[in-house]
Amino acid sequence: MLAANQLHHWNLDRVNFTFRLVGLPRLRFRGSSATMHGAMKKSAAFLVLAAICCLPLHAAHNGDWHHATLVKTSTVNTWCRHCPDWNQTFYSFKCDDGTTYTARTHRALNLTVNASTKVRFENDGAVGDSLHVLDNSGKDQKLKITGKAAEK
Repeated sequence: MLAANQLHHWNLDRVNFTFRLVGLPRLRFRGSSATMHGAMKKSAAFLVLAAICCLPLHAAHNGDWHHATLVKTSTVNTWCRHCPDWNQTFYSFKCDDGTTYTARTHRALNLTVNASTKVRFENDGAVGDSLHVLDNSGKDQKLKITGKAAEK
């Protein structure tokens, strides 16, 4: 038995075809059965594409927030090969486990030196991965990790 909000009508030997998904408006495809099957393939392809597009949103947020302290900032005016902006600001964060991460961005962030903040890592926190930090206003800022040093 079909639910009240689902409507399926198949008449493949004629030109009528109606298909309705939950929450979507009624879609009507008219034409030969080959056209109808092509429309179903397009609908299925759209759903698969939508699912694939949602995967990076889940994968990007795979780490937990860790407590860290901003220990150092430095700004240099050197050429960057992947963007036209010359100013680069480097931030060094010391995590509770003693590891210090240095990360780069091309804009100044609202962070206070020697203040506690929270960071999380994309992937495993290696050089080249991204580091997310909560600034003083609570916004998530993304930086590129350029260095990692363990405590001596």
